[in-house]
Amino acid sequence: MIEKINQNYNRNIANSYRTNVQARSYNPSFGNKKLANDILELLPDKRALKFFDKLKWLKGEIGGILITAIGTGAIAPIFIAFNPCTKAPKNATPEEKKEVENTKKYTAMRQPISAALAVLFQVGALKPIDMFLDNTFNKPKNAKKLWVALDQSLLNNDSYIEKLAKKELKGQKFPDKKAYKDRLEDLKDEIKDRQITELSNSIKANNQIIINGKTLDNKYVAEVINKNIDKYIEDIKFLQVDTKGLNFYKNRAKLILANQNRIREVLGNVPGTDLEKYLTEQMQKPENKNIKELITEILGNHENMRVSRCKRTVDRIDKIKEACGGKYSSKKYIGSMLDDNNKLETLVLDLEDCKINTSENISADDIKKAMEKLTETCTIKENDKSFKRIFRNLDIMMENPKELVSKLYKDVAKKYRENLMDRYKGFNQVSKIVIGLLITLPITCTALNWVYPRFMEIFFPKLSGVKKADNNENKNGGVK
Repeated sequence: MIEKINQNYNRNIANSYRTNVQARSYNPSFGNKKLANDILELLPDKRALKFFDKLKWLKGEIGGILITAIGTGAIAPIFIAFNPCTKAPKNATPEEKKEVENTKKYTAMRQPISAALAVLFQVGALKPIDMFLDNTFNKPKNAKKLWVALDQSLLNNDSYIEKLAKKELKGQKFPDKKAYKDRLEDLKDEIKDRQITELSNSIKANNQIIINGKTLDNKYVAEVINKNIDKYIEDIKFLQVDTKGLNFYKNRAKLILANQNRIREVLGNVPGTDLEKYLTEQMQKPENKNIKELITEILGNHENMRVSRCKRTVDRIDKIKEACGGKYSSKKYIGSMLDDNNKLETLVLDLEDCKINTSENISADDIKKAMEKLTETCTIKENDKSFKRIFRNLDIMMENPKELVSKLYKDVAKKYRENLMDRYKGFNQVSKIVIGLLITLPITCTALNWVYPRFMEIFFPKLSGVKKADNNENKNGGVK
């Protein structure tokens, strides 16, 4: 849930680039945890969101096992014990009716015992299985024997990275558990980033993905590059302003510039504390309705965002003038936004041309040429003022080619890691299903057949006695 909030926040700030919001990278980032927590604190329902975020572990395998066990052990027995479809014959005696009821209850009690054993054996088996798979796929000497597309010796999965981080922190002293946990999370991010950097440098040097001495199929590398280009295109299209947005920006620009002196006076140097009181007092002054409208909007924001909103409103005065060449006019401003839209559309077409044709045989040289073309396309030219303004706080395009090249190759490495983890997740789940069917399930059933009658004899002797009597009668051919 927190990750989703973070993604939506990045989307919103990307759409507001003309208001000089300090936009974050739209690319996947390993260091977003602090940002997500800061955003969470700004939300009105943060307590409920924090509660649900604590339950996110239920999405995992242990959570699935526990939820299934609760259904098996707590809900299923009710429907078995009170099943209206299972009843004694129409002319049954009271003893026969009682026997049917006891049999249903006896059978129902099997469910919670079955659920408890399932949790015991299945949860108990998860850690050894995960440790085995982690060592198989992440340790170089073991992963070398695997198919290269599953080799995680250079890009480890999260659980193995946590193990590496804990090993690195072993013996270090921390003031409390929170300090240790915070350092552990930071170190995990650092290890991931180191691995990404190492792989991106390798791709740049070889124009191929080489893992543990094995070379990945160039076609797959090309597909990874193309997926990144699709992501760039998606974000660039998001920056384009539609008709509704054009009208809003035009009217808002007119409002701001018509009141620019008063806006600078009221919002240019707001106090860091008691801002709500200050803005409320400003509204009591004989202001025009436009100033009151802006202040009302600012007060409508969360208190932690109001100072930033005041600053951005003041900064926007100069941004609007800059977009119009120094002097504002509605025609120039609309024209500037339309020009931006056209340039962005051309950029989209240029990025489409950077894609690699995966239907043909692909060489390392083809990958090199594609990355060079992509770098050229995403480099902001020295005299391109509009792109400098549009991408001022976004890393989709950059002015520094060296910095851009590093970012593009890192994007390839990040996308490859994302795909690698998806493949491993699928293999991990299939492996556990197979192990469950061949090993865990037979052990659980055997244990259930041994534990259940003995449990019933100890805790429910009456029900157990009825059942034993029935069994004895059947064994002796009905003779008591």
